[in-house]
Amino acid sequence: MVRQVFTETPQYPVDYAVGNHFVATHDRSPFVTRPCIQRRGIDRYDTLDALVGRRNARAGTG
Repeated sequence: MVRQVFTETPQYPVDYAVGNHFVATHDRSPFVTRPCIQRRGIDRYDTLDALVGRRNARAGTG
């Protein structure tokens, strides 16, 4: 599951403020209704989403 996408489009502080406000306060935001945590390492990333933990190897490493 891809959770982030990056582009070359410049981002400004207001872009982050509006997005952060929505995900932190909107009733339908998954970040308000359940825990969602990610931890990245060199060769893996761990996720905790709705109390389901997963450990995933990065593509090409395992």
